[in-house]
Amino acid sequence: MPQDLLLIDTLLRGMTVGAEILIALVFLSRWPLTWRRGLGAAFIVSAAFYMINTSAPLGAAIGLFIVPVSFVSIIAPVIFWWFALSLFDDGFRMRPRSLIPLALVSPIVIFHFAGVTGGAWTASFVLARLVMIGAFGHAIYTALRYFNDDLIEGRRRFRIIFAVAVGVTGFIINYSETVGFRDAPPDWVLLFQASALLAMTLAFGVWLLAMRTEVL
Repeated sequence: MPQDLLLIDTLLRGMTVGAEILIALVFLSRWPLTWRRGLGAAFIVSAAFYMINTSAPLGAAIGLFIVPVSFVSIIAPVIFWWFALSLFDDGFRMRPRSLIPLALVSPIVIFHFAGVTGGAWTASFVLARLVMIGAFGHAIYTALRYFNDDLIEGRRRFRIIFAVAVGVTGFIINYSETVGFRDAPPDWVLLFQASALLAMTLAFGVWLLAMRTEVL
């Protein structure tokens, strides 16, 4: 990537990570902590780690911390799925079966850190990608499935925004990374990731942190 575009990409990612840390702290600021807020904070942190893990300059800057960052980044779609179910399905509870997607993604995590290549790595990669795409698809389905039964107007609107934004962005990123996984992602993919995730993070942050009318 040309130096000027690399600088812009790094700046966008740094802004996103900072905003996501703030949102995660907001999720954790109320006590007692619920599954919904805890998973929300975990997903936001995993999204921040993904932004770092997919940036060569940021990854190099954090040194050995790249190991936990990479791990959480890889399983981010699973954490996202848990959060989406907790947000849109009032009957959701963390049960042993909820860990099945994590178990299916685990081989690619292990092989990634062990340096395994060849057919085993390719098979684990394909399996992990199918799980990730399935997680995005099921999250969108869950958001829309109970739309008419949701009596909370603000959450009803958020379901539509969530489904469109996450659907388009999640599937484009997964498709581009799956098709070009043997090569370095093209510049436009990296800039799209940085720009789209920053825009969604800021939009979600404004919605979450909007001041009440009486404050102003």
